[in-house]
Amino acid sequence: MAKLPQAPLVEVIFEMRWDANTLIDLQKYQIVVGALSTALGDRYEMPQAILPVGAIPPQALLDKVVYRAKQKSNKNMLYQIGPGVVSVNYTGNQYDWNIYMPEVLAFIKQFIETYKFNPEKQITIQLRYMDFFPKDASDDTMDFIKRYFNLNVGAAYIEHPQALGINCEEKKDCGLFRFALNSGKKDAKIDGFVLESSIQNTLNADAFSLVQASAFKEVLNNSHVFLSSFFKNITKGALYESFKIEKGTKDEQ
Repeated sequence: MAKLPQAPLVEVIFEMRWDANTLIDLQKYQIVVGALSTALGDRYEMPQAILPVGAIPPQALLDKVVYRAKQKSNKNMLYQIGPGVVSVNYTGNQYDWNIYMPEVLAFIKQFIETYKFNPEKQITIQLRYMDFFPKDASDDTMDFIKRYFNLNVGAAYIEHPQALGINCEEKKDCGLFRFALNSGKKDAKIDGFVLESSIQNTLNADAFSLVQASAFKEVLNNSHVFLSSFFKNITKGALYESFKIEKGTKDEQ
């Protein structure tokens, strides 16, 4: 997405998931954690466990993020890993696609070389954006949705809901598109709406090899272009224009 001074972005996530339910896979990810730490030690901090690894059976960790490592030069950039899942995340609104995308490509290249998948192994990839839009308590929920998100939601039997949720899933040329707009809170105290949008694709592991790297890059970039367009369309008007106003840096993590 374009870099906006007051972007509502909370986090951008590139995620890979695969079937890792064998004992070999459950043990393999721990070896990969150490190998990645060594290979990326000049750029990332030591991975830190975010779950009590020793107290949880390995099978219970499947598909869950277990370790996290932050980039040394920018603590908002990090990678996460667990059995069957790995991701590259950026938290905060000062994200720049032209910086984030090369980081994703470099990390995934190292991860694929380290993990050594069977070339035919199917891997699900997803690019996901999470945004938060504060809402004043005095704002009518239905009117807020219509005014700011270009969505006309209404029914005679619904008048003034305190909370509202909208979910959509649709197959697009660039992949499976999903978005969810739900009432929520930021930092457990600021009321508003959380927008989560994503594009998902499934590729064979050999699509990430050096030979096929350009194909993966194209899928990733196409996902970004679509989600950027979606964000501009759903916030088109006064809401989008408000993100262009300079008010100082928000990203202070």
